[in-house]
Amino acid sequence: MKIKNYIVGFTCICFILIGTACESESDKRKARLKELDKENNLLKEENNLLNEYLDVCEKVSKC
Repeated sequence: MKIKNYIVGFTCICFILIGTACESESDKRKARLKELDKENNLLKEENNLLNEYLDVCEKVSKC
């Protein structure tokens, strides 16, 4: 009976450790997604500025 209790306890500990590891990986993915969103927003802003610059250059060249 004691061996069965040890096996059940060990199994529970393993499930807890696996759950913690999965949660940790999920947090890492969420943090990376936030970083990528920030980079994406910066690139969009940069792209918009370049488009404005090109529009101004085109207008100047027409003059």
